[in-house]
Amino acid sequence: MKSRTKKLTRPAAFALLPLFLLGATGARPQTKAPQAAAGKTVTVVLTAAGKDGRAFRSLRAEDLSVEEEGAARPVAGLEHRADLPLVLAIGLDISASQERVIDGTKMAADELVRSVMRPGKDRAAVFSFNHETTLEQEMTADAGRVRAGIERLKVTPSTLTGLYGVVIVGTPPKGPANVPGATALWESVAAVCDDLLSQTSGPGRRAIVLITDGVDTGSTAKLDDAVRIAIQTGASVYAIGIGDEKEYDGVERGDLRKLAERTGGRAFFPKKVKDLPGVFAQLREELFSAYVLTFTSPYTSPDGSFRRLKVKVTGPEARRAGVEIAFPHGYFAGNAPVPLK
Repeated sequence: MKSRTKKLTRPAAFALLPLFLLGATGARPQTKAPQAAAGKTVTVVLTAAGKDGRAFRSLRAEDLSVEEEGAARPVAGLEHRADLPLVLAIGLDISASQERVIDGTKMAADELVRSVMRPGKDRAAVFSFNHETTLEQEMTADAGRVRAGIERLKVTPSTLTGLYGVVIVGTPPKGPANVPGATALWESVAAVCDDLLSQTSGPGRRAIVLITDGVDTGSTAKLDDAVRIAIQTGASVYAIGIGDEKEYDGVERGDLRKLAERTGGRAFFPKKVKDLPGVFAQLREELFSAYVLTFTSPYTSPDGSFRRLKVKVTGPEARRAGVEIAFPHGYFAGNAPVPLK
């Protein structure tokens, strides 16, 4: 019988091959800026939220400014898209630090799947991670199979045997990946991008939902490696930071926030497990409220170089509304476009 699970591995030596750049939808934008000079059209998916944290749906092209490698670029168009198909990779930390919260996180993740997966439109996969990454459910449009993948997750034992037979309790020291008891978070993000999302064909907005305390104790990879390969794959990371505050070190907010913000996602930090349903409701709203921004770049060579992006809210009304946007902080020139629809 074929196993329902398989191990995912990070790309060897993090060889960052050109994978994907979010591509143009071909749809007519709702708002247009003045005509831009000839060059290459670049497409970016972003989201916007108001002061209350709710999705902001009335952003206009003239409300934004774009910089590429520090130079201003003309905005060609902005289109609000609430109907983009979703391609989700939902990952739960099953290391020992999650033992006290895993039941609540599984229930909240199950509710997220039930609320976001539209029949015949969206797809999702489930993976778990500790010192290694396991694909619990392959990418599928069947919400029942995704929920079953979440349900069978179990936390690894909270103790492990050290080199000399000593039982170590709690968070192990920082060390190599694949050591039982460690958490290889950055390795996991890279593996999911390389072994799963980059191999998933078809249209859709790609996103990784991570439920973890954000404490990496086992990766040979760095945070920047995880950010780069997520951007290459066209995947925004949404991090839900939650963990055991009593027995472990709590939540590493800084790293989770960097991972999410640099890839165009967001980080959420619920105080308790009972707050997770509200967080997932907010996440659901954001997943269904994307903008497709296009701008013109004078760089036309597909040389694979990384180009830094900065998108700012400059419109007076949008600024008064306290609008904050989330966008990938760069792109790789020459990545094959991912069709959004």
